[in-house]
Amino acid sequence: MIIGFHGVNIPELQNSADAADQQTAVVPSAALPSLTHDLSPASQSPAEPHQPALAQPKKTGPGALKWVTNQAKHTWGDITGGITKLGHGATVKNGLSDSARGGQALACSPENLKTTVETPEQHAPQDRWHRIHENLQSNSFTRPFLSQAHADKLFWDATGGTLLSGHWPKTSRVISSGVLALGADLNIVISDSPLRLLLGDRWFDDGHATIGQPSRAVSTRPPKTVADLIRNEHTADKAHGSIQITTIWQADDTVRVNVLLPGTQNFKPKDNGNPLDMNGDLVTMAGGSSTYEQDVMMAMAWAKAEGRIPDGARVMLVGHSGGAMVAGHLAANTDFVNKYNITNVVSVAGPTDDDSIDPEVKFLEIDGQNDIVPKLDLGGAAFPLIRSQAPASPNHSVVSVPDKQLQSLSDELDDHFDTTYAYELKTTDDPVLIRYQNQLRQDGFLNRPGAYASTITIPMGRK
Repeated sequence: MIIGFHGVNIPELQNSADAADQQTAVVPSAALPSLTHDLSPASQSPAEPHQPALAQPKKTGPGALKWVTNQAKHTWGDITGGITKLGHGATVKNGLSDSARGGQALACSPENLKTTVETPEQHAPQDRWHRIHENLQSNSFTRPFLSQAHADKLFWDATGGTLLSGHWPKTSRVISSGVLALGADLNIVISDSPLRLLLGDRWFDDGHATIGQPSRAVSTRPPKTVADLIRNEHTADKAHGSIQITTIWQADDTVRVNVLLPGTQNFKPKDNGNPLDMNGDLVTMAGGSSTYEQDVMMAMAWAKAEGRIPDGARVMLVGHSGGAMVAGHLAANTDFVNKYNITNVVSVAGPTDDDSIDPEVKFLEIDGQNDIVPKLDLGGAAFPLIRSQAPASPNHSVVSVPDKQLQSLSDELDDHFDTTYAYELKTTDDPVLIRYQNQLRQDGFLNRPGAYASTITIPMGRK
């Protein structure tokens, strides 16, 4: 016989209680608070709204699992905040769109240089991991560990990874990547201790790239000589933390582009937002792609999209010191060389002897006899300091500039300045320089009758 009490079916209640007893045995203790009586209005009998229902255990198995799942989702949401979820339509990437260019500044990354609409099924997972990486980078606790992981990978690539690929490690790569790895460990100690209050954070931390609002195009004179190219690079150097892109239109409608890469501007291994610093130099010399290099790639992508690097135009990179290292590293990247039609590189006072330049790139290396910086790559010596026996590449020309006699430390510093190189090249009759200069003029990179040029300045940054 079925007996009803306050509208409750007793057999059903008994079955529910038996099921709850069985489920309780497998419910974790953390989920036990969910096994309370539900006295909410939704659980009351419609016929008697003020009469509380008899104590009915919740369905604890699915409920407990749902509770744990929700807690995990909330925790994951704290890490991955701002990430577009699947099933919510398209993911819009904000970048260098026309509307953005009208703003005060641009914050870009290699993934969002253009404003595009993408289907989540194809791109959302990659976007998620990119956003997760950005969130971890912005966290003061996790960022030092990401920096350490990057430095450790560079050290492995320079040593064990090189050996596994069938090559002997280069001394300069082993030393620079080792310094980065030790510096990253030091950064963790500083960042996670009271030393952070005294010394700050982000030591030996190269971060990742961002570029700012490009300037308006300014009419400039096309360079006439290699010395003019170096003086133009010095102009870019004065625009602190920026590079310049000069587009040259010749009278015969050919277009040439000079990308001017300044040298190191911050000699402390501590991030101050300017990627032209010692951290970037160490990453580049260790064989990695530095923030400076990524900034250059982003700036050139913008220039190409805006017609500042037209399709088919030949492109030359002109770099001084740290900028020369970046130019050499980019010239060794065949995909990059083909994408932007890089035909020439002028390296001034940069340690670029051991760069594996693409054979299609005509590379001119200009070193000072007393300048120590070009010698920092140790001539491409294998580890430990075994002199390289590799023959010089036929597309790699070297000009040695005779410096004045050293009398003090300041003379050594003066010998490294780009302005010093530009001045000394005016009095140099080196046949290698003259031949390369004539080739540049013939190819349209130097001034010819009827040519005109304009230059844009693109600020670079690190976050």
